[in-house]
Amino acid sequence: MEALVTTNNKVFIDYKYLIGISACLRQVDLSIDRCRWTSWNELRAFYKERTGVDYFFDFFINKCQELSLSPRYHESNSTTGKFSYIIRSLLLAFLKQKSFMTINELETSYYLLNEFKSMLRNESPDPKHVELIRFRIANYYTNILLPKLKKKDIDRVLKIGHYLQNESIETLSLNEIVGN
Repeated sequence: MEALVTTNNKVFIDYKYLIGISACLRQVDLSIDRCRWTSWNELRAFYKERTGVDYFFDFFINKCQELSLSPRYHESNSTTGKFSYIIRSLLLAFLKQKSFMTINELETSYYLLNEFKSMLRNESPDPKHVELIRFRIANYYTNILLPKLKKKDIDRVLKIGHYLQNESIETLSLNEIVGN
């Protein structure tokens, strides 16, 4: 099965890639949050070792480029909660619909991934910009991506290990979440 298939305003995505990008963005959010108390270069070093994250970032960026999308941030007007998750799950089960993202959601992911990758190339990015991107990433994966996942996968994504992780908390690596 092809990883991304476009129909009208929807881009159907292999479910494994939705899990992967959700876990990656959660890791970025938590890592940036923990980085407030250390040097930015330590965070950059942490991400130099994360080839799995690069794989998902590059995969989505390349697919967006193939679809001739531009990196644009679209404000999320979606809300989360158990009710919306239950309704969505019932509809997807009833309609047997595949996982998808809208063009706006994909452009937003492209924008966020591009911004984070460019910040990693910078030795001292503007802290206000870093915090803005962290906030947008958190909002995006919480309101857009997580509601697209099954409950068991959400639980696994929320356990992703990150920079300056508390060692007494049980975490999962990206490979453990999405498989090899």
